[in-house]
Amino acid sequence: PWAVAQILKEIEDAGRQPVIEMLQDASVEAAQSLVSIMRDTTANKDTRRKASNDILDRVLGKPNQPISVSEKLDPTNF
Repeated sequence: PWAVAQILKEIEDAGRQPVIEMLQDASVEAAQSLVSIMRDTTANKDTRRKASNDILDRVLGKPNQPISVSEKLDPTNF
């Protein structure tokens, strides 16, 4: 928890734009890292699957999740 608070404080102190630019600069390296993990046959299968799913989610977007409703609510009863 203290680390998150410290990071958020540093972001606020530096301003958001430099942080956004830093993360944008790292995006190619991050993508290459995901591809490397996905292709690493010595890596844990769950780790490889997660990397694969992350790549697909970024390229294609996350798949829609169907929602089923089993109970009707009265909108005037709130």
